[in-house]
Amino acid sequence: MSPPFFTVIVPTRDRAGTLPHSVRSILAQRFGDLEAIVVDNCSAPPAAESLAGLDDPRLRILTAPRRLAMHDNWEFGLSQARGRHVMFIGDDDAVMPDGLELAARVLRDNAAEVLAWPRHDYKWPDSTLYPGLMIVRQGDRLGAYDGAAHLAALFAWRQQSRFVTSIYHGLVSADLIARIRQAQGGRYFADPVCDIESEMLNAYYASRILACERPLTMNGHSGASNGGANGEAAAIRAAHSRFAAEAGLAEADLVPYGWDFPLYMPTMVAGCQARVKARHFPQDDRFAPDRAALLQYLANTYFVFGEAAFDDLTARLRRIAVAQGIDPGSVKLPPPDRRKVEMSFATGIRPGEDGRHSVVIDSRKAGIDTISKAVQLADAMMPAIPEVANPPPAGPT
Repeated sequence: MSPPFFTVIVPTRDRAGTLPHSVRSILAQRFGDLEAIVVDNCSAPPAAESLAGLDDPRLRILTAPRRLAMHDNWEFGLSQARGRHVMFIGDDDAVMPDGLELAARVLRDNAAEVLAWPRHDYKWPDSTLYPGLMIVRQGDRLGAYDGAAHLAALFAWRQQSRFVTSIYHGLVSADLIARIRQAQGGRYFADPVCDIESEMLNAYYASRILACERPLTMNGHSGASNGGANGEAAAIRAAHSRFAAEAGLAEADLVPYGWDFPLYMPTMVAGCQARVKARHFPQDDRFAPDRAALLQYLANTYFVFGEAAFDDLTARLRRIAVAQGIDPGSVKLPPPDRRKVEMSFATGIRPGEDGRHSVVIDSRKAGIDTISKAVQLADAMMPAIPEVANPPPAGPT
């Protein structure tokens, strides 16, 4: 039997409410040469029960032998993939109905080891930050993408590019996966923060990356996800403490450079950057961490811990700046009105780069309470699959 063109892997744990929506979005693809692998990290109820109504020979449900750290569970799933191109999505995410159809057209006509795209966004009703927020992004161009420039921008903590080179919400060739495994002891996922690790390694090792402006997937944010644990200090602490413990590490082991700062998404990313650089390109000065820019990024984002923690975190940040030889006064703190987590958001058309735009919707007003309904609305707003002939920017902006 010839390998499928695509493998889409959904790692899951205790998400009986959202998982069926993610899996249905894969099996309902207009392009059918695929396999879907659900990797159940000892869920209660088991994922097989949550998916009992889905009878499709392309679906395989694997159960981890015991509760695994995230990167071990992802590696377990990846070890079973047979597809020529592999993608991971979360168990609260979805693939757009025409996503793999467009991806197949692109990858059959263009030799590439990574295909990247921006994502539509949907926050489930139980999201702890901006529940109901939905962002539908527009764009129809395709072109080569500069992985080295992308990686340099990550280490410089510049504004994040629309295009993310991760295997999470991105397609990566089996050949590149094999090459990265060879480079790091037989594993593709070696770091606990494995989605970010994947983004950096793909950007570094890929011979050719393509970026497509049209979103092929929708990123879901539900209350139980690590990435969605924002807006409540207790939720952040609980989610990331659990994440570290399951990797067999203390929180301090995942924070960059031994800094005395809480573990949350930016410090998790920075810690992963430091570890990946040390393993793969320690002497490559193109990818040197900009610690002053990182401190500024932390200052801009630690409001998620709540206003009560602001003074303590500010004092920690200043101590770190002094220890790093950085003028504490150069790190600008957000004004008081930016130090609170606001649960409201502005809807409407949001202008973007190069004339591209996105539409911000309060999905609750449209009666949308699942990502399946969100995908239907986004799909109805998109034009027919474009020819994607004109190149977007070659690197991050």
